[in-house]
Amino acid sequence: MNINRKLLKLSPSQTLVLNQKAKAIAATGKKVFNFTAGEPDGDTPASIQQAGIEAITSGKTRYTDSAGILELRQEIVAKAQRVYGRTYDVDEVIVSNGGKQAIYNTFYTLLNPEDEVIILTPAWVSYKGMVEMLGAQVVEVSASIEQGFVPSVEAIAAAITENTKLIVLNSPCNPSGAVYSKAFMDELAELLVAHPDIFVLSDDIYEHFVFEGRFQAISQHPKISKERLIIINGVSKSHAMTGWRIGYALANQELVSVMKKIQSQVTSNPCSISQYAALQAIQEEERQENPFRNSFEKRRNLIFGLLSDIPEINVILPQGAFYIFPEVERVLGVSSVAGKIETDIDLCAYLLEEVGVAVVPGSAFGLPGHIRMSYGLSEAAIIEGVALLKEALCKLSKKA
Repeated sequence: MNINRKLLKLSPSQTLVLNQKAKAIAATGKKVFNFTAGEPDGDTPASIQQAGIEAITSGKTRYTDSAGILELRQEIVAKAQRVYGRTYDVDEVIVSNGGKQAIYNTFYTLLNPEDEVIILTPAWVSYKGMVEMLGAQVVEVSASIEQGFVPSVEAIAAAITENTKLIVLNSPCNPSGAVYSKAFMDELAELLVAHPDIFVLSDDIYEHFVFEGRFQAISQHPKISKERLIIINGVSKSHAMTGWRIGYALANQELVSVMKKIQSQVTSNPCSISQYAALQAIQEEERQENPFRNSFEKRRNLIFGLLSDIPEINVILPQGAFYIFPEVERVLGVSSVAGKIETDIDLCAYLLEEVGVAVVPGSAFGLPGHIRMSYGLSEAAIIEGVALLKEALCKLSKKA
C-alpha cells in the first residue's frame, strides 16, 4: 500500500499494546496480573468527578478556545509560580488532549529532519516514536542499572553536536523510577548554559510521585532560561485521570503560538468537561496532599522487597513515579516449553502465557535485558503476581 514513507517503520506504543493484550486475555476468564498499566488503580477523586458533572449540567459542553479555557490556564500559571518559581502569562500555556499531545505539539513545532534530539534512556516509549515520525534524529544516551539509570553529564556532553536541537528530561522517570539529583541537575545546567541554542523539554508528569525528598526538576533550575524551556505536565497520573485526557505545556509565547495553530488544525480544544475537572484537580493541589502518593510509596516498598528476594533478577529501589525496572539478563538464553527465551520480549511473552503476569520489555524503553513493572495494583495483587513471577523465573533458572 502506498502510505507515508515516514510511517513505514512506525511501531505502536508497546505499553498500550501489552496493556490491551493483558486485558483481552483477562476478558476470556483467565486471571491476569497486569503490571503494564501506566496509571493509578484508584478512581478519580469525587470532588473532581463532581466538577465534571457540574460542567455537563451547566451546559459547559461546547467548543472552547483551542488552547483551553481561560480559568484553567490561569490556574496553571499560578501553579507554575508556586512549583517552578517562574512567571508565565496565559498566552504561554496550551492545554492539550493529554501530556502526549503536548509533547507532540512541542516536537512538531521545533524539529526539522536534520535536527537531533537527545533522549536519556531508558525512556518513555513515545519520545523516540514521535521524533522519528517527524523525520528528525534520536540520539540516545544510555545508563545502566549500576548507574541508577541516570547517565553521566560527560556522556550527555559527548552526544551534543551542531545538529542538537532539543534534550528531553523526565524526572521522576518512566520506566526506571529514577529521580535526578540536585548535583546532576546543577552539572547538567552548566553544560546547557554552554549550549544556549539547545531547547530543554522537562516532562514533569510524575511530579507528585517523589518518595525521597521533594520534587525537583530541571524546569526549576535558575540557569535554564524560560525562553529555551518547555514544561510538560498534566493531571492524568496525579489524580487518576488518564481517561480524561488533559495535559499542558508551558513555553515562551512564540512557541506556544505555533502549538496553538497545530492544535487548532488537528484536534481543536481538549474536551470541555475534562478541562473543568482538571481545573478542580489543580486547585486542590495547593490545598491538600496528593491522595495517591502514600499508597504508592507503600506499594513501592512492597514490590521492591518481593523482587529483591528473587535470585534470578537484579533490582534497585525506585525513587519516584510508580514503576520498577528489574534487570533479567540471568534468565535470557534459557529454553522453555514455548522455545528459547533469547530476549526480554520473549520473556514477557513467556510470563504472560505461563503464569498470567503481564510486564513490558525493557527494549521498548531503549534498554534491553530489563522488564518494567507498574505497581498500580492492589497490594494483594502485587504479592500474588510477584509470587507467580518468581515461580516462572525459578523454572527457567533450573534449566539454565
